Amino acid sequence: MESKTDFLVIGSGIAGLSFAIKAAKSGSVAIITKRRRASQPPTTRKAA
Repeated sequence: MESKTDFLVIGSGIAGLSFAIKAAKSGSVAIITKRRRASQPPTTRKAA
């Protein structure tokens, strides 16, 4: 699958999402996150 975008944001922290909102006014935005869907809870890792 090929997709074209103007801005690529890696991560969904406050800085990444703030940038994505502002960039969306100027073009298309793709966001890469660790989760598959926003409705899924975040994964946690426990130290052994």
